[in-house]
Amino acid sequence: DQDVRLAVMVPTAAAELLRGGGIPRSVRAFNLGGEALPAELAQALYELGHVRAVRNLYGPTEDTTYSTWSRVPPASGSVRIGRPVPGTRAYVLDGGLQPQPVGVPGEMYLAGEGLARGYAGRPELTAERFLPDPFGPAGSRMYRVMDRARWRPDGELEYLGRTDQQVKVRGFRIEPGEIEAALLEEPSIREAVVVAREDRPGERRLVGYVVAPGGDAAGLRERLRGRLPEYMVPAAIVVLDAMPLTASGKLDRRALPAPDAAAPAAAYVAPRTPAEEVLAGIWADVLGVERVGVEDDFFDLGGHSLLATRVVSRVRQAFGTELPMRTLFEARTVAGMAGRLEELGATAETPGPAMVVVDRSARRRSRERPRT
Repeated sequence: DQDVRLAVMVPTAAAELLRGGGIPRSVRAFNLGGEALPAELAQALYELGHVRAVRNLYGPTEDTTYSTWSRVPPASGSVRIGRPVPGTRAYVLDGGLQPQPVGVPGEMYLAGEGLARGYAGRPELTAERFLPDPFGPAGSRMYRVMDRARWRPDGELEYLGRTDQQVKVRGFRIEPGEIEAALLEEPSIREAVVVAREDRPGERRLVGYVVAPGGDAAGLRERLRGRLPEYMVPAAIVVLDAMPLTASGKLDRRALPAPDAAAPAAAYVAPRTPAEEVLAGIWADVLGVERVGVEDDFFDLGGHSLLATRVVSRVRQAFGTELPMRTLFEARTVAGMAGRLEELGATAETPGPAMVVVDRSARRRSRERPRT
């Protein structure tokens, strides 16, 4: 009802709004940043008909978040990170800090007015990542982003990946090593590896692998919640007898198995009411699992805040009732959510009141009337 014209968010949030039909027809442009923008998502936004511009914004927090930008053309099969914004300088350098020719990959460095002073209380890390800028004014510095890129003939930058193990999941910048260190604090764990997997297109999530005889994956995740923020807790933890290795004895990341998405058979409790049956079906579909028991925890099954928005949307369609987002964080099981719906008097057979279309122009005119 605000006639939003420009929407700024991470791509995963835009994908959720698109999937749930939550993008108002007033929106004319999207500025998407914080993580890689899939070309398919950009084109799907154009296909809405009313979106005229989808822009990809790139940059680290250390350079005030946005450093370069590119408008994704309609019908394009690729996404660039584009040109520097005003006041920013971008370099693609080799190992000797010399500029790479057009088309040759190198490491990305950023400089200019948006650059931070450094990391608070961490002089060693500041010295490692904020270097003297040999191409800028005297005394200026540049930031080593740890990304690989190359210049295209048209003057735009193309992103080629990270130079370290850092990953982005739902817009959060995550160092898997920090999670691995937290896992290794457990006396029973001998080895730990954390990776970002995308076993379902568009569903990127963290998965932890541990070598821990008799380890309890659910218990490990719960204890991690006491040490790490929620976005750093792996969606699943897989207990292995040994890590897979290459012929040379190094970790074979490609051989790490996909986590078993199904809930343990011993823990399964079947739905007992029509409401629980509908909710269990919604959760199973959203989470991509074979079945969901009424006592299974949404977040232990790999749920997160963006998937929670999808559940709330599906519940609204099935029961005609709008549940606050916090409900899923408070009532984390099918049984708990069914109880909340029962308190509201909503059932799948007797949906709540139908939506009423409101004339927004009439409301706007009423707000614009002069006061007397």
